[in-house]
This record gives sequence, structure tokens and C-alpha cells, in this order.
Amino acid sequence: MNEAILNLTSDNGPEINFQKVQLNPPANLVSQETTSKYTNPYFYINREISWLEFNRRVLEEAQDKLTPIMEKLKFASIFSSNLDEYFMIRVGGLIQAQRAGKNDRDPSGKTVQEQLDNIAGLIKSLVAEQYVCLMNDILPEVRKAGIFIHDINELDKTENSRLDDYFNKQVLPALTPLAVDSGDPFPFVTNLSLNLMVIFAQVPDGNIPRSYSIIEIPSVIPRLIRVNAEKKGYHYILLEDLVRKNISSLFPGMEIKQTISFRITRNRDYDLRADEVVDLPQSIEKEIKERSHQIAVRLEIESNVPKTYANILTKELHIDNKFTYEVNGPLNICDLLYLYNLPV
Repeated sequence: MNEAILNLTSDNGPEINFQKVQLNPPANLVSQETTSKYTNPYFYINREISWLEFNRRVLEEAQDKLTPIMEKLKFASIFSSNLDEYFMIRVGGLIQAQRAGKNDRDPSGKTVQEQLDNIAGLIKSLVAEQYVCLMNDILPEVRKAGIFIHDINELDKTENSRLDDYFNKQVLPALTPLAVDSGDPFPFVTNLSLNLMVIFAQVPDGNIPRSYSIIEIPSVIPRLIRVNAEKKGYHYILLEDLVRKNISSLFPGMEIKQTISFRITRNRDYDLRADEVVDLPQSIEKEIKERSHQIAVRLEIESNVPKTYANILTKELHIDNKFTYEVNGPLNICDLLYLYNLPV
């Protein structure tokens, strides 16, 4: 045992002795077996998978038959919102680590690549469950409660005429088509924005490659547009369906082959470490300026899209195919949370 004596003399009293003692624990207090147990991956659950299992519990609330219908819609929306943040922070961080050449094992024994593979597979399963619940359970029950999301083709001529007027006055001025051909760089697609990819028909001579255009659906306009106001209940269409119906007015003289809705997620893990930041405001300003360089980490795309067009997006956005999710229903159901507050 090592010790040191420090003598201090008080102004109003006798000398005080402080004894500093270094204690050495008995050699047999922590066994080698216990130490190895705490470093054994068998005893650890991967952090990222654990978080997804937590979000599964949120989805299970939406799937529970005892949950009131509007609460089901709320839980399904929360599930989607949680996934958005998960991809921006957790998955984005792992992809950055992978691209930096890091493939260390975490405490559960998984490499970065193994974590990404496990995450992609589990999320595909969860999202498939979510949309089965949404399309086969939640939305049919919501209709019984008097809330309808219509296909735009279901509306009569009077309502379509009113919507055309709304489109020309409110929606059209907010749209900015970005044309892309073989000689142009792919336009920047905003994080979590809803977009339409407009595919133009092949030119007759076949020598010019088919071009396409990207249109961002404006977030400043409500996604749910009220229709059939004179009817009982609450009736809506989706904004992207209105844009799709009037898409030819944006490209006069062009033959449009197909329109495809999609949404991407970009990483938002800025990695501002306190020990590396000298001027915090300046560092934050720099990070904001560099947002246009954030990597895309997920592609959500409507179902039944030809692989050719899905591959164009994954290639141009540098997204791994395993993080491409075909969605059998409306993209970004977080916007449907608006219905939760309706008095039904």
C-alpha cells in the first residue's frame, strides 16, 4: 500500500494531517471469467436493431384491434416519423462510417456492413406490415368514421372543374420543373420532400435518349385538399394526384409516358465534436451551407414502377438498392396525421 502525508496548519488550530491512501483490490475480486463475460458479444444487443424493435412496438399499437381507429392512424404516423429520424441520424451515420472505410465491430460483434444489412432487411419487413395495416385496416375504418381520401378520378365534372381552377391559381405558381437529360447533372432533391419523376416518351428517331423531369410537390400547400364540401363527412384528395392530373400543362407539346412519386431521406448527423470546434456559430454556419452535400440514404417510391426508373434514381442519388422501399400506398403518411384532429 502506498501512502502520502500532507501536513496543513490551520490559523486557529493545530496541525491537521491528511493521509492519501491508494487501495489495491484483492486479486481475486474480479475474475477473468467475469471480465471476458462483459466483453463477449453474446451478452449485447445491437443498438440500431434494438431501436427498430422499439419502433415495432409503436407499429403494434396501430395493429392492435383494441386501439381506437384515430389512435391507430396516429401510431402509424408516429412510426413513419420515427423512421425518418432513424434514417437521418442512425443509418446516415453508419453509411458515412462505411464510406470512410470503417468496418469495426460494435459491442454486439456486428461490423458496419452487417448492421446495415440487418437494418435494411428488418425495415423492409416493418414497412410492409405498416402499409398492410394502413390500407387494409386503418383507411377502411377511417372511411366508416366519415373521412374519405378519394382517387381524383372518382370526382364529378363540377368538382374537377373547381380543382382545375385551384390548381391554376394556387398550385401551378409554386411548381418548378427541373428537366434532366443525358447532358445535365441530376438536380438536388430536398430531404424528406415529396417529388414526381415525369418520364417523357421516346423521340421518334430514337437517337436522343429519353429525358425526364423532377417536380417537387410544394410543402407550403396542404397535402390534403378538401373536396365535395357539400357532402356529409370529410372528403379529400392528395395534392400529388392533382399535380399528376394537370402535369401536361407544365410541359406543353411534350408526350408524357409516366409519372412516378418518390421521396428521399438524407443524413443529418453533423458530427460537431466539442473538442474540434473553435468557433461554434461559424461551425454551425458551415454545416448549414454544406447541407446540399448531404448524402441520400433512403429512397421511397410508389409500387409497380419499372425497375429502369427506380434504378435511375438510386444511381443518380447514390443510394444502395437495399435501402429502396416500394410503398403500396401514399408516401409519407405523417401528413395524414392532420385527420386525427377532425371532430368525428
